[in-house]
Amino acid sequence: MYLESWIENLSYIRNICAHYGRLYGAKLTKTPKLYKEYLRQGISNNTIFASIINLKILAEGDYYDKFHTDLLELINKYPSVELKYLGFIEKWANII
Repeated sequence: MYLESWIENLSYIRNICAHYGRLYGAKLTKTPKLYKEYLRQGISNNTIFASIINLKILAEGDYYDKFHTDLLELINKYPSVELKYLGFIEKWANII
């Protein structure tokens, strides 16, 4: 059940990106099922941040490490972007 929802969610996000859709501020309709530990931290499953968490679970290792590095570079490059509109919580760096 978890895996199916993660794959559907990532496919949904891929399609949004492929058709030049907007992710910033979007509430996703294909939501991934989150582990309870994440829900207890206040992470909403209809956000990009939830999808990033599930991507981390699915793609551990070199692939995720590269993604993580690229993500941090983007966040640092655009400090005016409010991460809360992507579902990031206050202590997001400890999670991803």
